[in-house]
Amino acid sequence: MDGKLLTLPIGIQSFDKLRQGNYLYVDKTKRLQELATSSPWCFLSRPRRFGKSLTLSTLDAMFSGKVNLFRGLGAEKWVEEQAGHPSPVLRFDMSLMKSSNADGLEQTLMETINRLALELELKTPSKTIEGMFQDILLNLYKRDGK
Repeated sequence: MDGKLLTLPIGIQSFDKLRQGNYLYVDKTKRLQELATSSPWCFLSRPRRFGKSLTLSTLDAMFSGKVNLFRGLGAEKWVEEQAGHPSPVLRFDMSLMKSSNADGLEQTLMETINRLALELELKTPSKTIEGMFQDILLNLYKRDGK
């Protein structure tokens, strides 16, 4: 440390904000790199307020190639390599999906996928959730070659 007093990151869920601020951070990026490169599928289950959002934000920054956020961290070299071919990260925040039944959940998912497609400037001609999600993935692949 460089003599500055660090602040505890209470409630900070953004890796960008955490690294750009004067917050205490226990580096787990090397473990996340191992997780990201060891298996094509991963299910993260943790209790409330146990770092899921920060973990996903960190993975997002890693795959987006935000090298400046990883200076001095365990995954710095991997993120530098990743920056040469960044990958889009699709995030679905289930905490925003406030519905009490299947129809409400389906409607919220449809709205989320539509919003995501607009943000990414992609067309989703399908009318089902499954089809729209597949449209996004295929169009990202065609556009970005990944």
